[in-house]
Amino acid sequence: MAAGRSSALVVMALGMGMLFSMLYVSAQSGSGRIAHDPHVIPTAPQVSQLGAIESAENHLLSKVRGAQNIRLEFTLYNFSQQKFEADREYAKYRMERLEWRGWPLSQVKENPDLLNLGLFFVHANQTQYFVNSTSRTFTVVCEKPSLTCPLPVKAVEAARDRLVYRAVLTWEGPPIPINESLYLVDAETGEVVWSYVDFEMHRLPMPNVNFDNKTMSQIFKERVNPPHALNVDIEEGASLESSQRSYLPKEVRATVGMDNKVIWTNRDIVPQSVVSDSGYVDRLTGKKFDSGLIPPGGTFEFVFTEPGEYPYHGEPHPWMRGKVTVVENFA
Repeated sequence: MAAGRSSALVVMALGMGMLFSMLYVSAQSGSGRIAHDPHVIPTAPQVSQLGAIESAENHLLSKVRGAQNIRLEFTLYNFSQQKFEADREYAKYRMERLEWRGWPLSQVKENPDLLNLGLFFVHANQTQYFVNSTSRTFTVVCEKPSLTCPLPVKAVEAARDRLVYRAVLTWEGPPIPINESLYLVDAETGEVVWSYVDFEMHRLPMPNVNFDNKTMSQIFKERVNPPHALNVDIEEGASLESSQRSYLPKEVRATVGMDNKVIWTNRDIVPQSVVSDSGYVDRLTGKKFDSGLIPPGGTFEFVFTEPGEYPYHGEPHPWMRGKVTVVENFA
């Protein structure tokens, strides 16, 4: 009798499991996503990297009228920080071609084999995996969404249960209010599943509510467009570790709404950079704290809209380190 009950319970449990799996697959199929076995990490994209780039480009052109000179972030094409550090001739080539702004898509399309887009899978439980489609392997990079993950917190839900390419495009023309956008493109369908372009265009307007005699729109403008800026020089000779030079000053303290814009000027004779230690992306503006390469005499500016500490470094010169501390304005 007891054995019969146990068998019935086992059958019932198996039936419930099958029903749950069927419902899961049905829900995913109905959402337009490719349904995945929750116990298997997909590692084989069905869409090429070039196809993903073209999807992102078409999306950008349809959303931002007048966008021109669209470029792909330079680290995603024929490039790695390790290669840059080891090959000075390659660095010279890039500097002469002004490619620190990114690679023109026309050039990318001519040599798509040189693309190096990041490939990620976001599990239904929001764990993020880095996927190597060549070796068909994967690595956990984030167990839960956070500001230090490669995919923004606000994008995780859209990318859940998807294998996605990560790409960054820049352009000349109308800002929205930015001229740079992260794109996540489904590597199995080619669909753009999330972008900063859509995020900015669908951002709800600031309600005109009074707070300490200021409206929300006024507070937004103060944080994004402070009246003053702090200046940091990248010292000449900083590319030589023996010089013990880097950023001057190495640490700055800013006040939100007063001087929370920081401007770095490259006084060195070679390209330099300013890169967040944590991959920080400002939640208000959507901009990533990463300058790319700053040419000699060039500048990079970043507005920190949230109080906190923001350590950064130089690439490919990791001995160059600095920090921005931002405090709230209580005036």
